Amino acid sequence: MESMADNQGVFLPPSCKKWIISDETVRKAEMVICTTKTLFQKIGRPFYLVDLNDDKVIYTSEGLNLICGIKSDEMMAMGHDFFKKYASEYNMKRHDWIGEELFKYLHNNKDARGKDFQVDFNAHLRIDGKERLFRYTIFPVLFTDDGFPWLVMVMVSQPTNRSTRYITIRWQGEREYRMYDMDTYTWKKKEIPRLTEREKDILRLSSQGCTAQTIADEMCISVESVKMCKHVLFKKLDVSNITSAIVCCLNYNLI
Repeated sequence: MESMADNQGVFLPPSCKKWIISDETVRKAEMVICTTKTLFQKIGRPFYLVDLNDDKVIYTSEGLNLICGIKSDEMMAMGHDFFKKYASEYNMKRHDWIGEELFKYLHNNKDARGKDFQVDFNAHLRIDGKERLFRYTIFPVLFTDDGFPWLVMVMVSQPTNRSTRYITIRWQGEREYRMYDMDTYTWKKKEIPRLTEREKDILRLSSQGCTAQTIADEMCISVESVKMCKHVLFKKLDVSNITSAIVCCLNYNLI
């Protein structure tokens, strides 16, 4: 249940209070964390786990070093200070603002609490003196009794687009998702695009490294048809290349 404790965490937004976590839930968390580590070590996706209640990074995968150039033990030791060191003041404020908006949404929408969701946004980090854009995808691993995310996983990947002016939240199993409009400061309903069977086939073959000519021969269509289909697909997914299209579709389980 929620506690009205005064001590405020750095990962939690200021509007959110600390929680009281039962011993039974803590034991469950230990098992879930262990399983999560094992699973994602096999997958190899860069990620870190955050305990929002104790305000600390509790695990970082080795994959983070490959994509960000940051050693996992360094990030785990630094916790939230990692962002202070590697993010600009603007991105720090934006990072905190996203947390505020997420928890505000959950406070105002009780039916959304306790449901699996993912939050996506792009943000820069300063790596070796250069600004690099990364995509952050946040998943809840465990919830409090009131349905607020307590343990969360943050996956880091290459962005599918270059925009830093959006934040989306999508609940598992729903085609509809919500995008935050930073011009009007409101959440807008959107729908995950539907792909045709031809588009799915072209994505699958492209993910295997097939050229336009090979795809055309495999599907018994012209190369021009393949190129036109890709053009429509890029517009539908709001991406600029086939790699981003594949990543986007994998994120939304479209293929």
